[in-house]
Amino acid sequence: SDRGGAQRTTSPHLLKVAAGVRQIQERSELADRLLKDGGQIIEIDPDDVLDSAIPDRFASAYDAANLAELMQSMGEHGQSTPGLVRSVPGGSRPFQIVFGRRRLAAAKLLGTKFKAIARDLSDEEAVVLQGEENSNRNDLSFIERCLFAHSQESAGFGREIICKSLNTGKSHVSEMIRLANALPRDILQEIGAAPDVGRRRWVDFEAKWSAHQAPMDVARKSLSQDEI
Repeated sequence: SDRGGAQRTTSPHLLKVAAGVRQIQERSELADRLLKDGGQIIEIDPDDVLDSAIPDRFASAYDAANLAELMQSMGEHGQSTPGLVRSVPGGSRPFQIVFGRRRLAAAKLLGTKFKAIARDLSDEEAVVLQGEENSNRNDLSFIERCLFAHSQESAGFGREIICKSLNTGKSHVSEMIRLANALPRDILQEIGAAPDVGRRRWVDFEAKWSAHQAPMDVARKSLSQDEI
């Protein structure tokens, strides 16, 4: 039909642009809310910002190669959306990043100031806002969400806060933490974010991992073959 033909000819590039516009709108809505609630935008030297207490991505997300597109955009148009920092009285640096770590890393590599909203936030408020921005942008893969939940629990946050930060229920959070506990962190680091792999495949993988007599040997062999 004509309708089917129109769907087939939709440009993947246009779909990507439309998704990017939605992400900017969602980020701006959260930034606007924070500004209306008493925050203010300041420009900060990236070296004055401590890393987040709770990681929400694999470290490779902040490599120059993975930041190339963002750096090009920021270099040409500036930083369109502020990050969020909180003050750290008596800390080794005056601020700590709450969200916007990729923008912060890009600003550091570009040698520019980092635009951020400055707020006084408790640990609980900070981690919930960190998770909210990720949820708004649909930004984390399933396994990154699992590791984010696990890192929060390891840091002493209760399940209620973890649920709020991930905008999901306790049963889902329990499953995420179980998966993150069952799978070795170094293997997950080698696999990476796997953005196209959803919950079901990770659940199946963990079940096979736990049932196997020597899962590490098989994983190491498989990962080394992938690198050839």
